[in-house]
Amino acid sequence: MTRDVTGYLLYWFYKIRNSSKRLRNGDTMDKTKIHKMWIADQGDGTYINPILYTDYSDPDAIRVGEDYFMIASSFCNTPAVPLLHSKDLVNWKVINYIIDKLPFDYYDKPVHGCGTWAPAIRYHEGTYYVFIPMPDEGIMMCKTTDPFGKWSEPAYVRKVVGWIDPCPFWDEDGKAYMVTAFARSRIGFKSMLYMSPIEPDCSGVLDDGQFIYDGHATQPTIEGPKLYKRNGYYYIFAPAGGAGRPYCGRKRFMVPGKRKSSCTRAIPPSTDLTRVPGWIRRTDRTGSCISRMWAMRDVSYIYSPCTGKTTGR
Repeated sequence: MTRDVTGYLLYWFYKIRNSSKRLRNGDTMDKTKIHKMWIADQGDGTYINPILYTDYSDPDAIRVGEDYFMIASSFCNTPAVPLLHSKDLVNWKVINYIIDKLPFDYYDKPVHGCGTWAPAIRYHEGTYYVFIPMPDEGIMMCKTTDPFGKWSEPAYVRKVVGWIDPCPFWDEDGKAYMVTAFARSRIGFKSMLYMSPIEPDCSGVLDDGQFIYDGHATQPTIEGPKLYKRNGYYYIFAPAGGAGRPYCGRKRFMVPGKRKSSCTRAIPPSTDLTRVPGWIRRTDRTGSCISRMWAMRDVSYIYSPCTGKTTGR
């Protein structure tokens, strides 16, 4: 144990002991200095943001029936990728971790800035999938039929350096895709989104795919993409510039020469929504948008830049 740590522990030992002595001698605690734990649920059917007043970095969430599940980054910490459960999107409880131990020996010691970055969770045909980017190792995947139980060991979707923030998607025709971003610190560039066709069981990519969006001009540092389909249109929600939440909308993708895409700001910049937005249909069929420090906003309609029209609830 280092001298600094020893001194720190001794400081708090004597501070706590002296406080206990004062209380035993009849001193009273100054209740004005007691801070209540942050509770988002107001008990009257309303909530206040942030939902979770702590850093669950890069959260992603889904709804399956009456249940909501959320995951977050954990970087070099283990167990890795916490899994939370809720029945109302407001009250959450940690129920599991996706990975017990990172599958590389060098993570037995802290490796700051590395490990599991922004993951994605999806549900498809009875199976829960979690895509986990490790910027120095590749895109990993774990799956299960019981999110409260044991998850599979991480397996490569693609062994590659610099690919981050993956999100899988299954179309109605059975084909599967993965959208990703890039870490300039590893690969030399950023502000680009990339689409790859993948095996429907997420066991690997089918070919090299293609770039689908270049954000250098208007959406620098676009990353954390989440892919959805609604009323015949594909939507990619992705943060850019550190504050805004643009989304990309298109009628088709992966069709060279026939795709039409653009990005617009669906939600104005603010201090409570800054990272990796997601779109969840609640049980009451309205929409909610989420971000880094778990905050939530209702979304009643989405504007389509492809048609100039809005899609309702």
